[in-house]
Amino acid sequence: FDTRGRVFDTRGRVFDTRGRVFDTRGRVFDTCGRVFDTRGRVFDTRGRVFDTRGRVFDTRSFFNEPLKTQRTRRRRRNISINEMK
Repeated sequence: FDTRGRVFDTRGRVFDTRGRVFDTRGRVFDTCGRVFDTRGRVFDTRGRVFDTRGRVFDTRSFFNEPLKTQRTRRRRRNISINEMK
């Protein structure tokens, strides 16, 4: 334990009293393996970024559109091109 009540394990992760897990770079893990940074964003193990409403953002453009809408638009364009051929 350190003075703020956090717990370190052998892999250098830090646990606080609410069961959250921090790594040495200040990121926060919950029990599902998701990662939170100090601004409340959520990362999963594949490097995707979630906000608190469960939307998915690319790590390069957090404030841009969610990835899901971008993917569906690309698919729709591809389908329409295929239909015209």
